[in-house]
Amino acid sequence: MPREAQARGVHLCRDVMRARHACNVIRLAICCGAALPIRGVGLSRRENFILSRAAKIIITIAVSLVILAASVIGFGLYWWSHHSHELFEAGRKQIEQGEAFGKQTDEQGCLDEAITRYKANRGFSGSISTGLFLRSCLEASRPTPGFCDQVPKQSDILKSARWQIEQAKKAGIDDQYGRQLFTQVQQYCGSKESKSISQQ
Repeated sequence: MPREAQARGVHLCRDVMRARHACNVIRLAICCGAALPIRGVGLSRRENFILSRAAKIIITIAVSLVILAASVIGFGLYWWSHHSHELFEAGRKQIEQGEAFGKQTDEQGCLDEAITRYKANRGFSGSISTGLFLRSCLEASRPTPGFCDQVPKQSDILKSARWQIEQAKKAGIDDQYGRQLFTQVQQYCGSKESKSISQQ
């Protein structure tokens, strides 16, 4: 075999070996997320440092969020285990007061009393306690002519929202929790309509 052919064969073998080595390095870099040690293709040391630091920051934030969420859940469970009885007792009292008041008045009287109570105790807790009072009061009260005539169904979302806002403004309790009183009115009127239909 001529020397020129032998030299070409040697060079070809070297090129093949280099190509295989380059492929193995690229595969390793893709799998491990490391910088490619091939000039013009790999990341610089500064870029690798920035990526590494960013990854540490992201991991730290993620771990902190997990710890925070676990702490909030733990505190919530602790609070509930120590105060759930008080909440149930307070709710039971509101229901009893509503039933007693409802036996002495009509539907409009229940709503007026609930509005007065909410004005004295506004906010989330006030809306819950007053809502319990109102619903139990309505169930025990005498009918008020036309009380449910203009009350929209809850299934009509847009009409319900407008009606709740209008009624809350008229009553002077136009806030996001005060409007919930009129949700109780809608539920009551809806159940009242369903009962009347079933009795026919």
